[in-house]
Amino acid sequence: MKRDDILDIIDRKLLLNKLTTWRLIAVFCLLFLIINLLFSNVIKLPSEPVIAQINIKGFIDDDDFRSKKLLEIADNKNIHALIVRIDSQGGSFVGGERLFNNLRKISENKPTVAILGNIAASAAYLTAIGTDYIIASQGTITGSVGVLLQTAELTDLASKLGIKPLLIKSNKYKAAPHFAEKITIEQKQYLQNIINESNEIFYGLVVNRRANLTEETKKEVKLGKIFLGKTAAKMNLIDELGDLESAKSWLKSKNININKIVEINLEENDNTIKSLLKGFFVPNINHSLKLLAI
Repeated sequence: MKRDDILDIIDRKLLLNKLTTWRLIAVFCLLFLIINLLFSNVIKLPSEPVIAQINIKGFIDDDDFRSKKLLEIADNKNIHALIVRIDSQGGSFVGGERLFNNLRKISENKPTVAILGNIAASAAYLTAIGTDYIIASQGTITGSVGVLLQTAELTDLASKLGIKPLLIKSNKYKAAPHFAEKITIEQKQYLQNIINESNEIFYGLVVNRRANLTEETKKEVKLGKIFLGKTAAKMNLIDELGDLESAKSWLKSKNININKIVEINLEENDNTIKSLLKGFFVPNINHSLKLLAI
């Protein structure tokens, strides 16, 4: 066999070995991503008696993953109490209502206490009243009980740009409000009735959960006003001015003599194949019109 032929054989074997190595690396990466997909969103719940702590921050929207994990917290016998730290301007009405219901479920078997941060308004306050006890700082902004629906009407702008919007629909209430048409008095009253109905639900939950509100306080609350923590305490919208230590003391008064606090992350991990595929195939555009509690 010629020297060149021998060198060719050696080169082919080296190339084959490199190809095999890269194939193994590719398989390893694929397995890693699959494992990440399966287990990255698994919350490791405690195996010893603890107080759990969760954080509710930013815009509060409806969240199936969060609800699932909160129900796991409700069922976990090693979690004896829950601290809910809230720092949010609010969010969607449904998001706040679902959080409220999840926290009421947890409160059936274990004490829950909310600690309000810089702001806990609207849907965030709705979340707070889902707990058994509410603590805030003097400067916490809270309250803002109410619901709104926001959109834009762009017909005048379209006209100036030489654009004539065309909207064909089955009846006058369909898709109202819509940016491509001017809202009528009837449509506006129809939407106002929906807002009023939603507001009554929100207000009713506040009155039901916060005992001994004076008639004057109820009027102030129904106007959708915000309050500083110091004022909210006087109005009985919160229970106490304080911090984490205050929460621990309250829990001890409920016979929760546990020092270990375990923070549980309720945010879904997006570093998965599933989220990558979702982001690739589904545009990140929200076409829905939501009732907001902000």
